[in-house]
Amino acid sequence: MAAIEKASNFALVVHNACPPLDAALDKLLAVQFQALETITGATLPGYLRRQAGTVLFIGSTAVSSFPDGWENYVAAKNASGGLINGLQNRYSTWGLRYLTLAPSYVAGSFSKAHRPEDAATLLPEEVAEAALELIDKSELQPNYIELSPLGKRAGAFGFQPPRSTAYTPVVTAAQPASAPAGGTATANVPAAGGEALAAQINQIACNLLGLAPTTSLAGMGVGTISGWDSLRHIQLMLELERELSISFSTEEVSRTPLFDSLILVCAEKLAR
Repeated sequence: MAAIEKASNFALVVHNACPPLDAALDKLLAVQFQALETITGATLPGYLRRQAGTVLFIGSTAVSSFPDGWENYVAAKNASGGLINGLQNRYSTWGLRYLTLAPSYVAGSFSKAHRPEDAATLLPEEVAEAALELIDKSELQPNYIELSPLGKRAGAFGFQPPRSTAYTPVVTAAQPASAPAGGTATANVPAAGGEALAAQINQIACNLLGLAPTTSLAGMGVGTISGWDSLRHIQLMLELERELSISFSTEEVSRTPLFDSLILVCAEKLAR
């Protein structure tokens, strides 16, 4: 760690080291998570001084497919993926990038004894090419990429929890916004909301954030996805004012950090 801290010119770290797939959990965590935590901690001061720097972690699609007998391996990959995602959310505003490339089976000795004989595999060169492409992309791109012989899937770490591509509003315009004492408050989405409005706002936000147009932002917001910081959020609100012919107060900007709350406020304004 001291050697890394002394070397102030680090611009990129690629963490691909891993014990055998069936190693004990403590060994997998030591190399996958603890070593990664040490390296990211050591490079952070220099990255912050330059306001630039990238860490690429090589994950695995096993975190979503969860093959039988891979429990320890999946646990270690999940721990490391969570660390990378947290660092991205915390430091992307300052120009730092923490990325995960999660390939499926790769043709090689590492998984040979554990993968089905007829399993489709990636060439090591394909993984290397995808890694270079991810590193070269803008920081506004999704920081988590799954790679398989079928193609790529970009989004948030682990693609969990599942997010629907459509927003289903609770149309209860006549119901009071807050419940009486002792009751349960219910969020109201006026009929002017609906799936069409959610889809329109989702598209506007994706365009502004540089995300793929198919990305669902349901449940996401400021600090949960690369590039969506407080400044970008203000830019998004200004864009929505222009596109929807509405206006937001300063208080409304501060209380709509999440996509879902933004839908509610826009729907209420359009229903007036």
